[in-house]
Amino acid sequence: MSQGSPDGGGGIAHGLASGVQNKRRDDIILPFQVEPHGLRGGLVRLGAAAETILAAHTYPEPVARLLAEMLALAPCLAGALKYKGVFTLQVRAMGR
Repeated sequence: MSQGSPDGGGGIAHGLASGVQNKRRDDIILPFQVEPHGLRGGLVRLGAAAETILAAHTYPEPVARLLAEMLALAPCLAGALKYKGVFTLQVRAMGR
């Protein structure tokens, strides 16, 4: 896999991250803002942290996919909050 976006290509992730630093980091949150449109967001790339969490258990594929999405969502939401403290993301579903 080459340096750059999580899919191994150059892509937007590589363009944004390379503007900040030349060396790839596995676990990053890169905030961005598009001034003319008032848009704010964050690029999240999880490598070792997500792999460690997901590898610790043998989740079914749908559960592992949802957990990976939550792992990316949580730092974005926590970073947008204006207080210091613990951020907890909880989900509940009707089981089958």
